[in-house]
Amino acid sequence: MTVQLDINGRLISLTRAEAERLRDEATAQAASSSALRDLSLVLDRAIRGKRVVALQHQEQRALARLLAQYPDDEYAPLRAALSHALAPARQ
Repeated sequence: MTVQLDINGRLISLTRAEAERLRDEATAQAASSSALRDLSLVLDRAIRGKRVVALQHQEQRALARLLAQYPDDEYAPLRAALSHALAPARQ
């Protein structure tokens, strides 16, 4: 089963195990950040449901902080989508 996240209109697929790992890490750190708490809840909803779940800006930033803890290539597509989503708009 895959878990799909919508990051500013870009769909990213994670395996269930990847999503569970990120959810568990967000849950473990939730006491230090309401954004991580919200991220853990959103990831849990994505894991339980069979629909795409959109991440809000604060959840995207919290996910970027979590991904910084893992090797660069392990979550490369997700990291790329977040970099694009969080980059300042060019004028």
